[in-house]
Amino acid sequence: MRKIAEDIDTDEVFYDVECQKLGKNKVFTIPKSDAIDINNVKKYHKYGLDVNDANRAIVTELFQIMEDDYVEEGLPIFRVHSEAGVKIHQDENGDSLMVYVGAECPVSHSKYIGKFDLQPKGSRDAWFALVKNLVKESVQGSFVICVAFGAILMGVLKENVVDLDNLIVHLRGDSSSGKTTMLNLAISVFGNPDEHCRNGLISTWNATQNALLRRLMSHGNGKGGNLYGLDEFSMLQVKDCTNLIYAITSGIERDRLTANIQTQDRLTGTYILMSTGESSLLGRTNGNIGLAMRVLEMDDQMWTKDSETSEKIKNIVKQNYGFAAEEFGLKLGKYIQVNKLTHLVDRFNYWRGYYCDRCDTKERRERMSSRYGLILLAAQFSNEFFNFEIDSEALCQFMVDNENSNVDQREGYAGCYDKIVAYIVSNMSKFQRISSCKKKNVLHSEGDIVSEDLPRDKWGYIVSVDQKIKVDGMYVQEVAYIFRPVFERMVKRLGYEDEKAIRKYLKKKVRCKRLWQNTPKGEIKEGMSGSLLIGRKKPLCWRGDTRK
Repeated sequence: MRKIAEDIDTDEVFYDVECQKLGKNKVFTIPKSDAIDINNVKKYHKYGLDVNDANRAIVTELFQIMEDDYVEEGLPIFRVHSEAGVKIHQDENGDSLMVYVGAECPVSHSKYIGKFDLQPKGSRDAWFALVKNLVKESVQGSFVICVAFGAILMGVLKENVVDLDNLIVHLRGDSSSGKTTMLNLAISVFGNPDEHCRNGLISTWNATQNALLRRLMSHGNGKGGNLYGLDEFSMLQVKDCTNLIYAITSGIERDRLTANIQTQDRLTGTYILMSTGESSLLGRTNGNIGLAMRVLEMDDQMWTKDSETSEKIKNIVKQNYGFAAEEFGLKLGKYIQVNKLTHLVDRFNYWRGYYCDRCDTKERRERMSSRYGLILLAAQFSNEFFNFEIDSEALCQFMVDNENSNVDQREGYAGCYDKIVAYIVSNMSKFQRISSCKKKNVLHSEGDIVSEDLPRDKWGYIVSVDQKIKVDGMYVQEVAYIFRPVFERMVKRLGYEDEKAIRKYLKKKVRCKRLWQNTPKGEIKEGMSGSLLIGRKKPLCWRGDTRK
């Protein structure tokens, strides 16, 4: 028996045991729960433990005897932890100190024995030198570094005073844009950023939903303050990832039953997930508006200025990592100890207001201000703790510009307008074409279609508009009138759940005045909601379920 350790997170005891295998000394770790179990102890035969069916009962007794001898000799019981994250410990003065615990707890000095590689590697100075130069030159670099430190801040705030859901930050762009490099940079704050390392902090989306959730939630299991990475969203085989996103952001594993039909304890986790991909994450959902509040999609960015810079960053962070998280967490803990948690909350609320004052998207800015405020707060502390010289104003404008450039997608039902238009275009033969709205017996005085010569197999009418109408910067030349049952089937087939919500969103997307005020009198009546898909007061034109 070389060493006995106790896990301060789970209270489990571990033995470090030395045996001989093929004439060489081998040291391995075995949990006490396995060492004293006559069934589980057999599997450690492969490490050199002399155990078989005949002597396994004797071996389990021997482990207990060795533990008793170890304790009687007064040998030290080492402290370890299996869960990383924000925790409260007592400092040398007996005062509570909230710190981030990674490879080693900076207060109790317990060692991490969990599943992930959090052990620092390389040079601390090399990593900090890279980051200090990068954040001065690149707002994109500042953003990902602040997201990383923001994960620690979220762990502190969520566990104490602020209701914050887990967050997904999705870096979207072409394969040569440097998004994976930025993911490596962010993860290097905490530990191994190599996406090819099996126990690194970056994995791929190429896994089942249950496997992804287990991997995420086993990192901290309820402890806040962690960052995890998933690369290449296109590898996810699930067509509709709505439930997966909700599960990730809620941080609660679904209920499971044991073999004895008992409810298992659910894993939980508080973290930020940083993802990369060439396609939109929200684009593969059913369009629920709540999803857009849980995902920050950063679109169409050149994350590094060129491939040479990208390779340089990647090489440095893969050789030097794991220093910054514990140092940031310790400095933050001492700040809270001196200034109290309420002062941290005041700063957080200041940055929320700072973002709201500069954001143009009124519908989202209040709800999203907590996410962006967290990132801006991380920038402030990064400057105070490490002298990074991050430009908070430029960082805020970077996030505001991203919101403004994707306002349609971020309002909810991302891309549904384009999907419906594409669906109509691909099924154009299903519609009766009419050259002009002025054609007799086509439109009722209120804008409804009343012509009775529509074949039974048609979905509706496509009506040409004589004068080009500009809507949201684009010209509309045709209007589609769709029977309600057809539209409902269309919406379901496209993967959306709530047909009424889709109509409400489309009506809001294209305001009626933009259309009819620019339309020749008589073509489209005043009061029509107006878009490629919307008819008057009712968002689509129909008369009950009849063909009129």
